[in-house]
Amino acid sequence: MIGSLPDEVLALRKAAEHVIKLQEKMIVSLHPVSASKTQKLDREKTVVNLYVAGHPIDEIWRASGFRSRSSIFRILNKNGIKLNRGNHSGPIKKRDTK
Repeated sequence: MIGSLPDEVLALRKAAEHVIKLQEKMIVSLHPVSASKTQKLDREKTVVNLYVAGHPIDEIWRASGFRSRSSIFRILNKNGIKLNRGNHSGPIKKRDTK
């Protein structure tokens, strides 16, 4: 009985290592992040950071590459940023064309 103990311990260690490796693979496969998702998150982060840094909405809009200003407001609202800059403190209004 004592002679078979090292074999059983070795078998248990191998089984435990196998379970740990499988769990690590599952964690990695549960949260795959595609390149496009990463780019989208980076762009949203840039918009929020520029707004917090005090840049004008129009400048943020041009730097972000969005086609409409409403996308900037959508991202800011999504991230819980309170709009607190003069004309841009309330709901979105039509722009005056000058």
